[in-house]
Amino acid sequence: MIVMPGVFMDGTSHFATAVFPADKAALGGYDKLRAEYDRYEPGLRNLFRGGCDAPVQGVADEIARVLALPRGSKPMRTTVDYSDYGAEPVNSVAQAQTERVFRIMGFDRLLELG
Repeated sequence: MIVMPGVFMDGTSHFATAVFPADKAALGGYDKLRAEYDRYEPGLRNLFRGGCDAPVQGVADEIARVLALPRGSKPMRTTVDYSDYGAEPVNSVAQAQTERVFRIMGFDRLLELG
């Protein structure tokens, strides 16, 4: 069971505790990307259409929901994402391709739960 948290801008320490490389010479090689870096957090916030909140509690709630499901009915992957990042459509394509390849290879039984 994989729980994929999406983009969370508030309620975590992700941005507050981010660290930069200690090697200043290596870091200097990225100066040409400074404008993009400076727009990174505001750009991520643009993924939230209409000022949508993204409560981190949603991740815990989803874990509790999935754990309460009966054996055999739990999904292989679930996503908690309040943004317009697009993880669910990408996951759907990846899942369909995995199933296709497993069937071609004759590994159908590996697709069954239990």
